Amino acid sequence: MAAIEAFGATAHIPARATSRWPEPVDRTIYRERNRIERFFNKVKPLCGIAARCFKAAANVLAALHFAPARLWIKANKFTTQAFMGA
Repeated sequence: MAAIEAFGATAHIPARATSRWPEPVDRTIYRERNRIERFFNKVKPLCGIAARCFKAAANVLAALHFAPARLWIKANKFTTQAFMGA
């Protein structure tokens, strides 16, 4: 928490249920942070972003545009197969 506050940010991580003195957390901000974190956890294995194997910024941006399309196709696999006539 001290490291986060040293950068001028506030932590929005809820305390454990067994904590004696839980810190108040803005649930809306925590929910948005969680959505972004889950997105990057899905994108990392797809594009090699975690390994930072891209040398040009344009390639990283292209991979970040391409990865959600792959995730969407994977999530809607049965819908797209019916649409394609497979």
